[in-house]
Amino acid sequence: MAYKKIIDDSGNFPDRWDWSAKPTFEGYYEETKRAGDLTFHELTHIVDGKNYSILGGTVLDKRLATCNKGDRIRITFKGMAKTKEGRQFKNYEIEKWTEEEDSPNTAF
Repeated sequence: MAYKKIIDDSGNFPDRWDWSAKPTFEGYYEETKRAGDLTFHELTHIVDGKNYSILGGTVLDKRLATCNKGDRIRITFKGMAKTKEGRQFKNYEIEKWTEEEDSPNTAF
């Protein structure tokens, strides 16, 4: 008996969003998946229509918990920040698209 590597050739996984190359993501919230202690948020990009996966964390998890499937959102990576206790974390600004009667009909 021996270990044999498990390979998934389906290629059915969304790409990861690269925050260092593109600090802002605009698109639609799809769903949140959990795998043990990890959280993954799946989103559809508004420009290319591809699905992307974003690894969660405290800030993203709390703020995306208010989103429903199909909500149009914009996530901006604001860089590293520190808590009052001095611990570092990745800070994100998350905005949800709302249709307001008094606002002009423009995109982000």
